Amino acid sequence: MGLTRVHPLPSKLRPAASHEVSDSLGDVSAAKKAAKKLKQVYDESKLLREFLLYLAFVAVFSFVSFCSKPGITQYHLTTEAKSVWGPTDVNQVADIWTWLENTFLTTTYPQVDYNGGLLDRTSRLYVLGQARLAGGIRLRQVRSRDVPCQIPGSLKQVYGQIQQCTSPYSSSNRDHDPVLADLAPPQNFTLPLLYQDYGALNTSSWYWQAGDYSKYSQDGFALDLIPNLGPKDLANLVLGCRPFLEAGLRACMQKQGVSAPSIYGQRMAQNGSLPAPLPNCNQSDPLLVPPSLDVSRCAAVCPSMPYVGFQQLLQLASDAQCGLCACQPDLSPVCSQTCNASALASQQMALLQANDWIDHKTRAVIVDLTLFEADYNLFTTVRVLFELPPFGGAYGKPVVRTNRLYRYVTSMDKVVLAFEIIFCAMVAWYTLEEGFELYWEGWRAYFSQAWNICDWANLVIFYAVIALRVTALVSLNRFRLEADTTKYVDFQAIGYTSTQELNVSALNFFLVYFKLFKFLSRVPRMEVILSTLTLAAVDLCLFSVTAVIIMFGFSAAFYVCFGMEVYRWRTLGASLGSLVRLILGDIDYDSMVQANAIMAPILFYTYAGVVWFILMQMFVAIITESYQEIKDSQQ
Repeated sequence: MGLTRVHPLPSKLRPAASHEVSDSLGDVSAAKKAAKKLKQVYDESKLLREFLLYLAFVAVFSFVSFCSKPGITQYHLTTEAKSVWGPTDVNQVADIWTWLENTFLTTTYPQVDYNGGLLDRTSRLYVLGQARLAGGIRLRQVRSRDVPCQIPGSLKQVYGQIQQCTSPYSSSNRDHDPVLADLAPPQNFTLPLLYQDYGALNTSSWYWQAGDYSKYSQDGFALDLIPNLGPKDLANLVLGCRPFLEAGLRACMQKQGVSAPSIYGQRMAQNGSLPAPLPNCNQSDPLLVPPSLDVSRCAAVCPSMPYVGFQQLLQLASDAQCGLCACQPDLSPVCSQTCNASALASQQMALLQANDWIDHKTRAVIVDLTLFEADYNLFTTVRVLFELPPFGGAYGKPVVRTNRLYRYVTSMDKVVLAFEIIFCAMVAWYTLEEGFELYWEGWRAYFSQAWNICDWANLVIFYAVIALRVTALVSLNRFRLEADTTKYVDFQAIGYTSTQELNVSALNFFLVYFKLFKFLSRVPRMEVILSTLTLAAVDLCLFSVTAVIIMFGFSAAFYVCFGMEVYRWRTLGASLGSLVRLILGDIDYDSMVQANAIMAPILFYTYAGVVWFILMQMFVAIITESYQEIKDSQQ
């Protein structure tokens, strides 16, 4: 079977067909170029829209965050409070009582102005410039249980008695037994000697105060002190407790089988040391206590003064102290001496000291008070923490925070609220946008892009900030603070939450502004920097592993050699932080030599040689090599 021969087209027809094919191919190529150019223009316009929208988001976030921070006034109030209430020269338990009787009472209970004149009922509450006390003051301690000593048997007994050891404070070994467990507690002053839980103290269970030696809960053994009231206000407060005092006196007389014609005495003549009572003011009759009545066995609790015992309340109600001051002028010199909130606080603390309120089980003594600066609508929470670790000694430090708790008061605050709503809406929008991208691209392709990981990290932190803000507002609405309240109001947890909100916002600031590099990478020189870091990422990770191993080894060496005497090397973690600061020039070579003259030069100069002359040079070499490769590839 023969092959069929195919005849070529005539020569006249071939050029025409060739031109038609080339023209069609040219049209397709031009269409592709046009489509590619249109896509490029669309992508650039889309990127520009995203960039402008993101700039608006950054502006809203920055405005909201900066308005949440009180500004330089926050710094001044915080540092001033630390300088006023910060304990100095506290080394043992006796120093704590000295600080309470001197520094604390003098600064928190002022009586006269700088000219020596008596302070009126309002001025005596201003204890730090224009910042006044907001509510009462809480003196509290937390305690830990005794545990068997883990020592050789021959050392457990001293003079025939098995010795118990103290333990660090934690949630598992808190002691709830009364302070005077082995003694008969004074019946007129029992509440500070008994354990009170979170509900009784109206505080938060989730917040624990971090100290240098442990973390401390908000419950414990507390004494709420009445603020620096004027004599007339204190007398009226005592007068409001008269029904409870009378009922307790009658019940005590009935229990002890003591009878009397009446518990009321008759004021025959006006006390010569006081002027006549003010008009339209009724003075209650003094209370008569039968001589045969044992007042130390009587008890009465007044809701407005729950931490004042029966005997103290009975003395305050007498004519010798506050009985006549409710009908006297606010600036009465005599009543300023006899009916005095500072003297009452001093008496209460003296009773605690006499009953060994602080003993070997006490792990921390905490003084809490809150200041309100009306000029700037700022609250300053002051906490003076005295730690008594099991190994002995006393270590005090102030913990002060200044925050704006009531945020939406002025017209400007309402503007900030509007921007906060816009901010929340934009966060929700970005969440939906990233969620749709994740759905369409898939997990693997989506998270292979580093900027997407950055976006989700930012969103998670944004929601943490919003949650902290809502938590603070809900906690603040649990109670209503009156300007003239005498009860302690626990602002510590709220202040802590507001401070953490600012801390988390700081992370957002870094990530929000860092994302701007995503758009700036289109700028050629900026692209070089980002490409350099990307190219060097693997080498930098391997270098980081090497650096961590070396730093950990030196941290252990410095901790073992100097941790017994030098503060900055006291723990393994503190040693690591000190070594990092040493790279930046924070050097205290003399203290190391004093602690260990043999090992100090060996470790210090070896560390300097390895870190400064080897590790740092390797880091610079990695960056330099990657940068040169990027520059060469662009040429």
